[in-house]
Amino acid sequence: MISIRRSIPSDLVALWEIFHQVVKSGDTYVFHPDTNKGEFKKIWFGENIATYTCYDDQLPTLSGGHPLGVTSSIIHA
Repeated sequence: MISIRRSIPSDLVALWEIFHQVVKSGDTYVFHPDTNKGEFKKIWFGENIATYTCYDDQLPTLSGGHPLGVTSSIIHA
């Protein structure tokens, strides 16, 4: 079953890996392909940002996430 919940600090590593894989080619999204983990953390887990995580109860990894409060697209693994 697919579920969505508010992200927790331990989601940062998995969401960073998904984000990095999506933007590294440089041809998608509004984020620069060289966005580093520190910048990602500010964008996705910064003040006044509510980030949500999507996951499948049957899988050991997160499926994606989305920060509310910034203009961006939902990413998927």
